[in-house]
Amino acid sequence: DEMPHLADPDSGFLATANNQPTPEGDGPFLGMDWIDGYRLARIVEVLEARHDWDLAGAQALQMDQQSLPWRELREVLIAVPAGTDGIEQALSMLRAWDGTVAADSPAATVFQFFLSELDRRIVEVKAPRAAQWVLGRGVAPLFAKSMLSMRRVGHMVRLVREQPEGWFERPWHEEMADVLTTVIISLQERYGADPAQWAWGRVRPLTLRHSVGEQAPLDRVFNLGPISCGGDANTVSQAAADPADPTANPLAIPSLRMVVEVGNWDESQFALPGGQSGNPV
Repeated sequence: DEMPHLADPDSGFLATANNQPTPEGDGPFLGMDWIDGYRLARIVEVLEARHDWDLAGAQALQMDQQSLPWRELREVLIAVPAGTDGIEQALSMLRAWDGTVAADSPAATVFQFFLSELDRRIVEVKAPRAAQWVLGRGVAPLFAKSMLSMRRVGHMVRLVREQPEGWFERPWHEEMADVLTTVIISLQERYGADPAQWAWGRVRPLTLRHSVGEQAPLDRVFNLGPISCGGDANTVSQAAADPADPTANPLAIPSLRMVVEVGNWDESQFALPGGQSGNPV
């Protein structure tokens, strides 16, 4: 009876997306491995906006790549003083960005690199010896990453909005300006001066890795990719970026998508990345 539950809610729908189902301290202990609630919030937002749902609409929702963290950070970030050409370039790209973490978006890459760099600084200044674990390094060889890597953005967003004094040696706006400078320099050094080459799907592609394909030359037979890929840990269409290395292979992607038209079952559609699991064909 204490388990969280809903029955015939007034909203007309139920939604969940790896989020903590109850506020901290309410109800029975259900574990610790939740991600931030951004994906659920976006799903609820879209579901509440319309009532004429069909298969195409349900498919589009599952592929949604809108970033709610960007909405929360936008006004703070674009107010950063543009003291250098690099900062102005970054701010110009972000001002024009609609917040979609699309595969063809250079601005999405700037934002992801900003999140990674600022998050690293936030952690290292308070926990320098434990930083790699706070950023998501696993605690055992069989678990290379922990769920902390999927929950860093919410903590970082709160700090940026509150800007507690004394976190850095300089004010937050100066630290964020320096982060933007670091981001632009890094992108230019890695991918050239043309921002068109910074598209998120090009900088951070997806490779579907088979356990047999861990060693060359078997990787050419069993692995699939690289594939241009959008999204991050907090978009409905998830393709989680590693805060310790935003260009690394996505930490998680949807393993199965399906849409069902009740009463017209033959029109149901399914998508499984890579096809039959474990089958290289």
